[in-house]
Formats: sequence, C-alpha cells, structure tokens
Amino acid sequence: MMESQCQNVGSSSSVSSAAGAFQMISTTYTADINGAVAEDPAIASNIVQGLAGQMDPGTEAYAASYELQQDAQMLQNGGVSNPTVLAVRAVYQFGGATGPYVAAASDSANLESIVNLSSSALAANGLTASSTVGDWRAMQTKVLGSAANQVVLAGS
Repeated sequence: MMESQCQNVGSSSSVSSAAGAFQMISTTYTADINGAVAEDPAIASNIVQGLAGQMDPGTEAYAASYELQQDAQMLQNGGVSNPTVLAVRAVYQFGGATGPYVAAASDSANLESIVNLSSSALAANGLTASSTVGDWRAMQTKVLGSAANQVVLAGS
C-alpha cells in the first residue's frame, strides 16, 4: 500500500527505477530475493526466477519481507532495541545509510538535511525541502494507522 497503492507497476518516476508492487530497484530486489532464498531454500520453487520476479507480486513480497527483516535487524544492531514499523519504514524508504538517522531524529528535524535528496526526489515522495521528520512520520502513519507504532521482531 505504501509503495504502489497495491498496484504492480513499473517505475513512474524520472528519479527512480523502482518497480513492482513493493517498488524495489533491481539491485535491491536481486540482493533481497537471493537473501530470502538463502535463508529459506524451500521458497526457490515458489518464485519467478530472475528479474521477471520483480514484477510478480508474490515473488517480490519474499524479497521485500527479507529487506524489512534486514532493516529491522540493522536498527536493532544499531541500538534501537524495539524497532517499530515506522522506524523500519524509514530504512526501507531512505536506505541503510540515512534511514536509521530518520528513525532516530526528532520530529522537528529537517528531513532533507538528513536524507539529502533532490527537490524532485522529495516531491516524488510528497515532501519538500522544508518538510520535517514529523511531517514524514505523519504521512506514513496516516497510511499505516496504528500499525506504525507496532514493534517488529518481537521476541528476538
């Protein structure tokens, strides 16, 4: 829902090559589907092989799930003992280099100064150079609802 309104779409943005229902770029998709298969070899017989799998929602779901698990573990290893869906979303959307900073920032922090995206990339995400981390969190929470504050990796 967050990435494509549940549509299996190619990239519609001039600033991103993301595709599929989970709007993953090809390199991330490839790394994540390979990681998912390595973690659970049984799924290999249930997925569409190669980059064609990126446009298969079921196959891309395995890759996206693996990505989100890795993002949550990255936050945990970085000192966030109970990462929430919203914190993991920051890493998924902004990447491993800047997402953890968004997850840890105060609501009043200027988002652009943390993520360092172009105006067009910000606009493609419904943001501007003056958007705050709090503005981004409110946008995400509007879509995620109460799930935004749920802890992931419970019991780990």
